Amino acid sequence: MAVTVSSWLLGIGALLSVADLWLSHRGQQARDEAYRAAVDANEIENATAFAAVTAVEGLFIILLWIIGAVLLVVIAVQNLRGRSASRNATWMVSGLMLCCPSVRFAGLAASLSDGDSTDPVDQRMNRILPGWFGDVALAVDFGLIACLLSAALLLTLRPVSRYFQSVRPSAEP
Repeated sequence: MAVTVSSWLLGIGALLSVADLWLSHRGQQARDEAYRAAVDANEIENATAFAAVTAVEGLFIILLWIIGAVLLVVIAVQNLRGRSASRNATWMVSGLMLCCPSVRFAGLAASLSDGDSTDPVDQRMNRILPGWFGDVALAVDFGLIACLLSAALLLTLRPVSRYFQSVRPSAEP
């Protein structure tokens, strides 16, 4: 039962990962637009190098999140089949994928509690992004953290260990 629940949580985590990817992409677009507008208004120094770095960073993050979402689904299916290596992969991939949403969750929670910022780029981003954006991003990040952490913790239970030990692949002649 715990393996099934863990696999469903990994599947939900994959869906939340895709939603998080879309929200991150939308936030990156707003940040780029806000920087361009701030540079045009001479509020900050030329940010051309910053824009190039963030574009490469954005593509790298998109690639990692797509790979992560696919891995979560594959691992969930392999866990249901009783593959011990997939249980270990669940811990590894979940641990790695917890890093980004955890940092972003802390940053979003801090920005929502701080109120208005004096940074011109932050002010422009607040005008560009819809009002619900921060709350939805916070909820998606929290859901992703909860799913990945719960799935990994469920796979540490003693009955799960027996399940993975009892399922052996059939010997082919």
